[in-house]
Amino acid sequence: VQGGLYRDLVQKCVDEYKRLGFSLYCLGSPTPLMTAYRYRELVSMIATTRQVLGTVKPLHLFGAGHPMMFALAVALGVDMFDSASYALFAKEDRYILPEGTVRLEQLSHLPCSCEVCTRFSAKELRELESGERFRNLALHNLFVCFQEVEAIKQAIWEGRMYELLERKARSHPALYEAFQYIFRDEETLQTMALHTPLSKRRGLFLFDTTSLQRPEYRRMTEWLRRWTPSCLEAAVLVSHKAVVNRRLEKLFEMLAKVVGDGCFEVFVHDTPYGLVPLSLYHVFPISQTTYPETLVKQLEDKIFREAAETLAKHGFKKIIIIETRRETYPGYSRKLAHSLQTSLSKEVVYTTSK
Repeated sequence: VQGGLYRDLVQKCVDEYKRLGFSLYCLGSPTPLMTAYRYRELVSMIATTRQVLGTVKPLHLFGAGHPMMFALAVALGVDMFDSASYALFAKEDRYILPEGTVRLEQLSHLPCSCEVCTRFSAKELRELESGERFRNLALHNLFVCFQEVEAIKQAIWEGRMYELLERKARSHPALYEAFQYIFRDEETLQTMALHTPLSKRRGLFLFDTTSLQRPEYRRMTEWLRRWTPSCLEAAVLVSHKAVVNRRLEKLFEMLAKVVGDGCFEVFVHDTPYGLVPLSLYHVFPISQTTYPETLVKQLEDKIFREAAETLAKHGFKKIIIIETRRETYPGYSRKLAHSLQTSLSKEVVYTTSK
């Protein structure tokens, strides 16, 4: 597949080749972009090719370059790739690291446990005869390339591919720019979401607002928007820590004492997902998500605004915010109550279970 930076030509090329019914497709032209760190344009090429090609036929990327790019290529739908970077870099006395390259002369130690790096010190490697130094550097570089492939396979198996992408994206500013570019392409995001499993072997890590672009988070927030309550009498908002630290029967006993008789819907109010119905709290990935509490504080305005929109949309007659002994951070429930009292024309009650 050719077309370079011109998406319309890439698309036309793929369309023509699809008529020929090949069992494998290959994408050319990436090497000049790689060497110039033009990863954003490369992402555009790969994404366009995969979108037009579909997901049934395998895609090979010629000249995949540095291993720090491998994970991004795989996430965009590349199934196979080749790379001569291990030899090309060795020829220039460049030592590949998982997140970049460094010239051999700049190394005081060898931060690797491959056969070469455990046999030589940095000084000894530098002092080798040119041909022998090239051979050993190439072996080390090849080891790092294969190590990266295995890391990607493991990340896919564990369901942690996005987290690997986040780490790799911070290897170089140009790679991070390409990573962010993905999230401005809705079609690419939809393709990634389509092929992201509904559940995984391990939970999710959210680190900052960049993590909120991952397919699992976007899909769950869409599910939450479509949820409808079974009772409109009252909405009771509690901290996720009250749900985690109490058995459900004890939680409802506490709520009944505070709220009284009648039906009510319970929401968890202090997660990066925003307002979460208790009935969905244990659906993957909400309660399986680990995140810093600073992320909730960072999202506070968004959470409060969307909570008001959700409660207004469903038309609850009464809103009750219950402060428990353990809060996400001091004063969170009180701030939420004040925000809802200001923005809703409903009865909003703030109380405590302490």
